[in-house]
Amino acid sequence: MQDISTLIAKPLCHARIDTSALRHNYALLKQAADGKKLMLMVKANAYGHGLLNVANTLSPEMDQQDAFGVARMFEAVQLREAGIQSRVVVLSGAMSFNDWQLAQQLNIDLAIHNSEQLQSLQDFCSGLRDGEQCHFGVWLKVDTGMHRLGFLLKQVPKVIKVFESLEKHLEKPLVVMSHFANADDINDPFNSAQEKVFLSVKTAFENSQISSIEFSLPNSGALLSRSNNESTWMRPGIALYGISPFQDASVNSSHLKQVMSLETQLISIKHLEKGEGVGYGQNWHADKPTRIGIAAIGYGDGYPRELPNGTTVCVDGLACKLVGTVSMDLIAIDLSGAETAEIGTRVQVWGDELPVTTIASAANTIAYTLVCGITQRVAVDLV
Repeated sequence: MQDISTLIAKPLCHARIDTSALRHNYALLKQAADGKKLMLMVKANAYGHGLLNVANTLSPEMDQQDAFGVARMFEAVQLREAGIQSRVVVLSGAMSFNDWQLAQQLNIDLAIHNSEQLQSLQDFCSGLRDGEQCHFGVWLKVDTGMHRLGFLLKQVPKVIKVFESLEKHLEKPLVVMSHFANADDINDPFNSAQEKVFLSVKTAFENSQISSIEFSLPNSGALLSRSNNESTWMRPGIALYGISPFQDASVNSSHLKQVMSLETQLISIKHLEKGEGVGYGQNWHADKPTRIGIAAIGYGDGYPRELPNGTTVCVDGLACKLVGTVSMDLIAIDLSGAETAEIGTRVQVWGDELPVTTIASAANTIAYTLVCGITQRVAVDLV
């Protein structure tokens, strides 16, 4: 009997992941970092690009000093189980005492951003023998104004005293970090304000009895737009995937190459007469006889329902317009700009022919939500 899996058609909608573009972006960011270390953000399934796809592509390219950054412990375990030996940092930190034990076993770094986690680290270290060290690294997060995670400035002196007593158990340098809130706007004065606060924190730690300390502040936007002299580590995320981290599209990040292209194909052709509408709500009507292509993609794949009529869609490389409401599985396209398109013709809704930032702007959102939001039924293909 024939294997049923061989009879199943290839999914119509797929995300094409350009591994050469990914390697190009890493090299570009490494150059921009000017000798500093990089923590490459691969959280949220590598921003929708596939955690193991990205890690397996970049691991052979990476500087041995660089690391991968994830949000949750299970992501770090996935990397270790897949044989990834690069340094891995869990930015949410330990949620239980068992997480410290797992970090010790698998050599996974953990962030600390509150007093409960700090106490948990102290409890773990109290169980170590004299001279025994933690295999994991510790990343201490300080709140410089974003008010999301991190120790308040008034807590810093107490935290320093704790680490002065714990340093004998730390195999790796303590990394003190914070996070920019507005680095996507290079003219926002809050960036400099946060930087000033971070420098004061840096001075406090440098004046302590802790002998081995590193520092990390910049994300993608700061890495590409600021001097970052105060940091040992840079933490690029969205830029790694070839997407500009800046609000202002005129800010030059053109050397980045977009890694994900979300594509599908036409599965039907319709001929509308003047005045006829298409899709739910009939919010678009033809102003002349119009050839309409129906493509196999919708909000069930992660293509936003909020996109308005006129949003650009590329049909075999030609710019066309979305018409009608995006439905769960289908969209309608005015094929006036692609007269030779037929059933089976390739359709790209964002990618190397159409910046995802353009589509995000049309949907009144950010590119992060689009690439992170592709759903499980979208096939992910490496090229």
